[in-house]
Amino acid sequence: MVLRILHVEDNAGDAQLLREALEMLGPEIEVQAATRADTALEIYRHGGKRFDLIILDLNLPGGGGLDLLRQLRAEQRQPCPRIVILSGSEVPTERRQATDADAFLIKPTDWAQWETLGRNLLRAVGVQGTQRPGTHRTPLPREHTSQILRRIRRV
Repeated sequence: MVLRILHVEDNAGDAQLLREALEMLGPEIEVQAATRADTALEIYRHGGKRFDLIILDLNLPGGGGLDLLRQLRAEQRQPCPRIVILSGSEVPTERRQATDADAFLIKPTDWAQWETLGRNLLRAVGVQGTQRPGTHRTPLPREHTSQILRRIRRV
């Protein structure tokens, strides 16, 4: 079974970290990326694929993540994919506005948290992720991880 994920994220570093975390966990995973809300909606409507999971950032070019969430839910596809907001924002009003999402998660700040996030996202769609042989990464000290993440986010 192929797990199909639509990941809508305009930060290339965050998109890469999530892709790596998911790909390390085992099942065949196909991640379709979009960097704009309007592009993501077109992929969803006309891409010819059924997605099991949609992961949205809130602050996106081409329309915001909350607007995209409402548009996706209005499509009323069956079965409806799970939709998770993954944001760097911890503003309570945004969380309250995202009531149509299946979950509202804050972006991780280190690699171990990205791995945990990947496992939890897979569990949310009924897949038990197990780390593939040869993909284990030795955790870096927190200060090194923070420096790397800051560099990636500037890209």
